[in-house]
Amino acid sequence: MIFYIKKRHHSTALMIDLVQAELEIKKYLKIRYSNEKTIELYAKRFMDLLRYYPATEPIEITESELNLYIKILINRKDSRSLIVQFIQVAEFYFNHIYKKSYVLYRKNIPKAIEKEIDTLDQEEIFLMIENFTNMKHQIVFILVYSCCLELSELLNVRVSDINSKKFPYFIQIRNSTGEIVRKAPISQRIIEYLKGYWKYCKIKPEEYLLEGAKVGTKYGKTSAEKVIKKAFEDNGLSSESVIKVLKRTYMQHMVDLGIPIILILESLGIQHFDTIKKYTKALHGHIKIDFTPLDKLIGKPKINEPEIEDLEKLIFTLKSKDEQEYLLEAILCFRSGALKAGIVFSWSAFIRILQNRCVEKGYKAINVASEKMKFPKKFSKITDFETIKETNLLKLAFELKVISKHQKSQMDNNLDLRNHCGHPSIYKPEINKAKAFIEDIVSLIKNEP
Repeated sequence: MIFYIKKRHHSTALMIDLVQAELEIKKYLKIRYSNEKTIELYAKRFMDLLRYYPATEPIEITESELNLYIKILINRKDSRSLIVQFIQVAEFYFNHIYKKSYVLYRKNIPKAIEKEIDTLDQEEIFLMIENFTNMKHQIVFILVYSCCLELSELLNVRVSDINSKKFPYFIQIRNSTGEIVRKAPISQRIIEYLKGYWKYCKIKPEEYLLEGAKVGTKYGKTSAEKVIKKAFEDNGLSSESVIKVLKRTYMQHMVDLGIPIILILESLGIQHFDTIKKYTKALHGHIKIDFTPLDKLIGKPKINEPEIEDLEKLIFTLKSKDEQEYLLEAILCFRSGALKAGIVFSWSAFIRILQNRCVEKGYKAINVASEKMKFPKKFSKITDFETIKETNLLKLAFELKVISKHQKSQMDNNLDLRNHCGHPSIYKPEINKAKAFIEDIVSLIKNEP
């Protein structure tokens, strides 16, 4: 891909079009990665390289120039994770996309940080998952984290233990003697990962989900642990007890999602009081009760039902970072009982999605429709939508056939609800109204007319 070359002001030197270059690398990264934050992170690493060689077309950067840049990163003491991330995106771009066969410099890369890690952020988990190129290794990591498994439990999982045909989906978990001790719920998303793994296997597993070199034998425990340790190291982290970190991370994330720790531990078969006390302290810290219920406001009512699950599933289908962030804010508000704020944020997500769908029709079509409706504004960029009222945006979207007549009518009513919630007043939305609002938003985002 050859990028447009721009002249620098007050100079005859040439430089590449960085905006166009960034669009191109993101387009390629979307081939491999689905998470928007992962794409943004790797695009940033790649753009740092282009800013270092501003007068060279990306495809014309040589192997020696790449290795010189890696040595510069090492010498200026950048973190291991940053350097490894750059090498990964460089190999993907030059070797996978453009088949260059470059050998990149890997000596003297800082060692992974040796420190006690309690839990990982969700972003770190997503990044690790998406960095796997070996789908068998990816499934090892995904199941240990998402089902809170010991390695022995993971390696005992049989092909027949997976229920992916009928809801509720689950994996039967066995102890060391092969006895079924619990059922770990799995989502449609995990089933898709499992399907990808199954297609990846040239020789299909016969008895165990993860088999060794010989069909019908278990995958090695040492090999499975090495897979997870390498994922940590590639992210600039190191821990002697990676399985413990992943299990504690699972528990922390479930607590963050509103599940009481006692129910989490019960679902894992952990019932001994001392163990429950240990995990409660680890996840909640030393909380002192130094107030009464008269001294605190309780946020009610909370929404933690199927409507929220539908919103969460949508997040991973949205195209832009701001669409995702508005919807994440809405979910947090609904879960904490802040219904007004949840309605306002989910409406903001809907408006941004509507703007993006209008832009997909092209600015020429937008301006033809705008002129027909006698709007004074000419559109040439997405920020131009900020100058028109939301009622007019709904009219414009209908004119462009982005929404149907029925959908426009629905959203006109929801705009009234949003206005009641967004302006100072004594109005308090009923929980059923909030649920209906969520259902309308989900329906409209998922289904184009």
